Parts: sequence; C-alpha cells; structure tokens
Amino acid sequence: MNGFIKKAVSMIPGVSGKDDVGNDNVAPSDKRRSTSWSVDHWVSNGSAKLTDLQAMTGINLDVGSEIKTIDDLLLKELKRIPNPGDEIVVNGLSFLVLNIKKFRAGDIQIRFVTT
Repeated sequence: MNGFIKKAVSMIPGVSGKDDVGNDNVAPSDKRRSTSWSVDHWVSNGSAKLTDLQAMTGINLDVGSEIKTIDDLLLKELKRIPNPGDEIVVNGLSFLVLNIKKFRAGDIQIRFVTT
C-alpha cells in the first residue's frame, strides 16, 4: 500500500493500516514512500507517485503521462534540480521542497492552496 493510500485508508474510522496483531501491513518498498499528515498538509518524499496523490486529493494535476512522481513534477516545473525552499503550485496544490537527498527532492510539504 503506497503512503498516500495508506494515509487515506488510515483516515477511515476503524481502519488502522495494521493487521490483527498490530504489525504494519505495508510492504518495505512502500515504507520509504510514506506520507504523513499534519494539521493542514502532508509531508511526503519526491519518489511518491502522482497517481496516488491524485487519488487521495481528488485533484487531477494534468501534467502529462511522462510525469510519474512528485520529483518528476518538480524537475519539469523548475527546469532544474530543486533546492530546499523551492515551491511550485499546480492545480490548487502547493509543493514545497523541505530537503534534498542525492540530487533529488527529499521531503516535500504538500498542501491545498486557495486563490
């Protein structure tokens, strides 16, 4: 279960994302893509898939089929490797780069913005 979907599922009353004995049922490869929710935003990493983000938020980012991850989106919009503090807004979602890991976006703050 991807981090975005895990968060959406965990927001459903009675669903925790853990099995009956309390073990996290998320595959190890999905744990590195985890997304956490704060009061008014998510924190994810650049490798999170846009399809999962779109499913969770209900917002169609309409960025083209070649853009698969948040990091891909940042690279396309910025036309360079992102730096901490870089922010883009796409279809009502703000993506703020919190840090960089191996020349790619590390943690990203995602929030709804109003115009």
